[in-house]
Amino acid sequence: MMMLEMNTRFKWMEELADAFDDADMDSKGRITLDELKKYIGSASVRACLRGLGLDVNTDNVEGLFNAVDFDGDGYLTIKEFIDGCAHVAGTARQLELARVRARTEDIYHLVEQLARTEKENTNLTISTLV
Repeated sequence: MMMLEMNTRFKWMEELADAFDDADMDSKGRITLDELKKYIGSASVRACLRGLGLDVNTDNVEGLFNAVDFDGDGYLTIKEFIDGCAHVAGTARQLELARVRARTEDIYHLVEQLARTEKENTNLTISTLV
């Protein structure tokens, strides 16, 4: 199981490295905000990043850029890009899991309430028959 997770993570990192190389339009080994905006402008690129767990679009690309530009120099290195995307994707998964967990608890409480109501209604019906 652990080996599968490592292989999956390695593949994910390779795909991000490929995305970085594609976005690095001037081949300087770093991405500017303008390069990332142009790169994110493509629907196929957005779909690829979504497949990696990153919902990035032209509306939130600047926020992503600023969040992962750890040294604040206005450029993303490949390390910043991969580490930042991993952090953002991990956080997004954690938030989604928290939302699912909360929604599941809401549904559980509704089912409990329905069961209590049904039991009370059944007891009332039996009482009126006796």
